Formats: sequence, C-alpha cells, structure tokens
Amino acid sequence: MYFKALQTSVLAAGAFGLAASAVAGRKVEDGDLAAASGFERVFIAPVTVALGEPDAGQITYGRTSNRPVSEQDQARKAADLRDDLVDQFSRRFTLVEAPSADALTVETTITRLASTRPTQADVERNQRISLTSTFAGGADFDVVLSVGDGAPLARLTDSYKSSFNDGRPRIATWADADRAFGRFARSLAKTVDGD
Repeated sequence: MYFKALQTSVLAAGAFGLAASAVAGRKVEDGDLAAASGFERVFIAPVTVALGEPDAGQITYGRTSNRPVSEQDQARKAADLRDDLVDQFSRRFTLVEAPSADALTVETTITRLASTRPTQADVERNQRISLTSTFAGGADFDVVLSVGDGAPLARLTDSYKSSFNDGRPRIATWADADRAFGRFARSLAKTVDGD
C-alpha cells in the first residue's frame, strides 16, 4: 500500500509539530505503517550511514552543498542516533538484543548529515574556512520497519534541516544534527506506538 503526499504532509505536521523556521518532513515510502504498530518488543538495529559523495570542487557551504563528513564523525553520529532511538523506544517498548518473529526491527540509515560548525573534514577540504562559521545543519533518515524474517512492513524517510531563523544557539559542532536525532527518535517511537 502506498501513501500519497497529502497523507504524508498530515503525518509530518502532526508527528513533528513543525516550526515554520525549520524544514522537516516524514514520508511513508512503502508499506503499511499500521502493520508496524501493536508490537510490545522492539529490536533497534545498529544505525548505518550512507551519505552521498561530497560536492566536487570548491564547496559553497550554502543550502545545497553536500559537505564532507569523516568516517570517525559518521561512526560517532550513528552511535548517537542509536542511543537516542534506544532511549525513546525503551520508554514505550521492551527492547530485545536480536531480531525475532515477535519483535519489530527498526533499521535506520542516516542519508544526510550536516554539521552546524566546521568539522575537521571541512578544514581539510578548505583550509581558509573560519572555525567560527555556522551553518544550518540537520540530517536525513531512511527507516525500514520489519519483523524477524526481515520482511519489511513499512519504509519511511525523514528529513530535518535547521534554519537561522529559529533563534537557536549553534555552539556545538553537531547541534542541529543532534536536534534532528532527538526529534526523529521521539517521533518514530510515538508513531510506532500508535500515538
């Protein structure tokens, strides 16, 4: 069963309580989200990272730039997102250590990761970048909800890109991505729980 864009925007607006200053949105790409509800046990798979290649040539650091992210930062942020998912799902479900026929499996992939401040990878790419620079960061996600045999019940995509208009401080290197992780984990746990 495929959900259309109109249903998607209602889902995104309701689940995220969107602020006008940030761009966020969840889409149910494939499957039946209702089939993923009703589980009492959940397995949170390790988060994977599948980022696109950084933009070639000089990076403009604008809204459309795909900036480089080091493997170390990718691994660290994947672990941070998994921690957020475990925290939020453990409040509503019994977590299990392995997939099983009676547990919902949550497999999350980070598909875009944008820092709020320059990273080491940014500096290596452009030595003239100011370490005091700030960016509108964020993250995109792809989630597959399945059961023990791996048959997907639903696939969702989610996106969050901050805006300088939101008035939030941008002190930490990954502040906007961390904000995206928290919002995503809370929203996904609530959605799977049927809220």
